[in-house]
Amino acid sequence: MRKLSLSEWASVAEICGTVAVVISLILVVISLERNTTALSSENADDLYDGIRQIELVVLNNSDLANITARGTANPDSLSQAEKEIYKMWAAQYLDLWERTLVRQRQGVIQSETLEGWDDWFGEWTSKHLTYEMWKDLEWNWTEGSLRERVEAAYAR
Repeated sequence: MRKLSLSEWASVAEICGTVAVVISLILVVISLERNTTALSSENADDLYDGIRQIELVVLNNSDLANITARGTANPDSLSQAEKEIYKMWAAQYLDLWERTLVRQRQGVIQSETLEGWDDWFGEWTSKHLTYEMWKDLEWNWTEGSLRERVEAAYAR
């Protein structure tokens, strides 16, 4: 068996280096996929937590629970002060929807996930917020995509 020359050892080292680079790139891809999954789960948890926080405020305040129940059933039954409270409550959900849209634009939430949230928020909006109340609130959101989505919820 003959000894390898320096140039042959260099070729072997180059092949080993190339294999190491390929393996490291595969590990980076795996790590990125795990990170994306974890980030997606974290964002979903944040959204669920935001919804839970709003619901807990309502559950812990019987006056607010009464206003939200009556406002959902018949917004015209609310006094002007109660309508303002109801709109503030509804605005919290719209804020969550906007945060979802921002996260999707940042690449943190996938388009497929956004579709589910859009459906949920759209249904919520059409059920709990009259179009007149939306018109009173819309100035709070300069973001076009939220406005478009809310308008689409009413067009259903």
